[in-house]
Amino acid sequence: MEVTKHSEGQTRIYELTLDKKDIRILDSGFSEGIVSPVFPTGERFQIFPHPYYFSESFHVLPTDHSTYYIYMGDINVKKVGDLEKLIAEKGRIPIEIPGTIKPINVGYVVLKVA
Repeated sequence: MEVTKHSEGQTRIYELTLDKKDIRILDSGFSEGIVSPVFPTGERFQIFPHPYYFSESFHVLPTDHSTYYIYMGDINVKKVGDLEKLIAEKGRIPIEIPGTIKPINVGYVVLKVA
């Protein structure tokens, strides 16, 4: 997984590019997922496979507050191409951290398949 970052005004946008190996790992459904390298500003991303669920946002990993994670999957994913299509359809995925009243958006992730 490769990570790039840019801004649109005050909004941070991270692009995570997944290669075919990453997709195979996620498609297996029985792995610990994939982890990005640590970004120069300290952030990193982890994607966990899930057979039925695709999280609506990235969240802070409870054991590592510099890592954002998401669960990725869907009951309709039957083959690798289905997972790639699901990723392509997601668009911008918010990154949320806990807030007092509601979650706080700290940016967005766009997933791409190389």
